[in-house]
Amino acid sequence: MLFRQMEKAAKRSILLQRAMALLYISLFFFIATSLLIGIFEILNWIRSWILISFSIIGILMLLCASFFLVMETRLALGAVHDEMKFRLTIDKKFNR
Repeated sequence: MLFRQMEKAAKRSILLQRAMALLYISLFFFIATSLLIGIFEILNWIRSWILISFSIIGILMLLCASFFLVMETRLALGAVHDEMKFRLTIDKKFNR
């Protein structure tokens, strides 16, 4: 039981680490897009494909981060379910 919990905790921490990295990367691309809009306006450049590609990359990073967070949530729910099952088994064993 303990090793299974440790394995799930390790998987959860890896998923959370990946999700946080993707969230920070997407935030970078959204901030860069905002800065580029200002720079392009000041310089009077028409480079909309750069702005669109930065925005799309940010959106895709958010999508990937959401996917990892959903996977982590499912692992967390499974871990709670296993702990409750173990606790109920112990209760039945010693309360009779």
